[in-house]
Amino acid sequence: MSTPHDTKDEYKELVKKISEELAEKLLKNEIDLEKKFVSFDSEVHKILMEVGKNTMQVIGDNLTDEVKKKAYEKGLKPERTSTIAFTTLFGKLSMPSAYLWQPGKSCNTATVLGLRHEGRSTAVDAALIDFGSDHSFDEAATIFERHYKFKISDATIRRITESTGEKAEQFIKHRLAEYENTDEMGTSVVTPLKEIFAGFDGCSIRTGTLEDITPLIETAIQAGEETQSTSDSKSAVTKIQPSKTLRTASGRLKCRRIEEWKDVRLGFVRELGNDIKKLFVRGMIGFPDLMKDLFNLGLGLGMNENTKPIATSDGGNGLYEELDRQFYDLQFILDYFHFKEHLYDTAKEKGLSGDTKDQWVNLKADLAWEGRVDELINGLKIEYEATGTDRIRQLVGYIERFKKCIS
Repeated sequence: MSTPHDTKDEYKELVKKISEELAEKLLKNEIDLEKKFVSFDSEVHKILMEVGKNTMQVIGDNLTDEVKKKAYEKGLKPERTSTIAFTTLFGKLSMPSAYLWQPGKSCNTATVLGLRHEGRSTAVDAALIDFGSDHSFDEAATIFERHYKFKISDATIRRITESTGEKAEQFIKHRLAEYENTDEMGTSVVTPLKEIFAGFDGCSIRTGTLEDITPLIETAIQAGEETQSTSDSKSAVTKIQPSKTLRTASGRLKCRRIEEWKDVRLGFVRELGNDIKKLFVRGMIGFPDLMKDLFNLGLGLGMNENTKPIATSDGGNGLYEELDRQFYDLQFILDYFHFKEHLYDTAKEKGLSGDTKDQWVNLKADLAWEGRVDELINGLKIEYEATGTDRIRQLVGYIERFKKCIS
């Protein structure tokens, strides 16, 4: 079967011909083009979007005719025909959907072409997932419209993104289970790894659940009725009614969004020296589950009992301890930049600022970098005794906890 890649020279000639004809037409029709050339690409983009949409429509119509022709050859007869909407990167197409039938056999042209009503191309879904993963769904809808010049609702983006995320999560769980069920460490790959590297990070994300506010309104109404029955004041006679602002355009009572911030943890493993091939795992999970998944990912990469595990991260509570428990002979390296953040926080608590603060931080960081950890700790203890700054005491405890990870 011929593909655009196989016949690229032929398409290049066609593109060149179309481009020259379009340019000639635009140069002839547009006024003062030299003054608006720097912004004229947006106009060309609109035209090319129409060209792409019409091209896809013609291709779709012709493919439908071919499917119908093959069905006719098998003796099927047209039963009914409808039109379905199908969204491409160039916009929404109106595709014919013919149903052909004879006893014992049937054919739907849309089904043969992989179409469904209000369906989307794989490229559109990929774009929606990319935008929906990186932005809020409302922002993703705005960005998509800005890129492709037509609208797709934020609800659609949310549905597609969440559905894909659930499928991806199930795939990851299945793959991790395969690694975990490996009979021997490292037998899932040909070449065992000599060294493996793991990294970690985390963030807080805003989550929300919708709560029906109808019970709240009913409570307010009941409270109003009780006030009416226990008071003789005319001002208390009117019942409390749900506010119009609490209803949707259709009159349905709105829901209230309950927001909650949750910790998300992310980890990856890779062969030491290979910055390209990384395997990631993430979730709103605790360190034990995260480390178990990372361990299984390591098995998938080729980790065995002879592999040296190396990891780096900040000093999150329980992180290093869980790593050390699940990875044998672990070499843990405390993240240098997180360590400097602790130094800056301490310097600020001491009341230092400007160059004085930077000099204090750099002096302490250099001691740690050179492996002179005991000297660093002793110096901080002396400063604590002299100033009584509690943040220094906390920093000493932090460094002592990770002493062997620094020196």
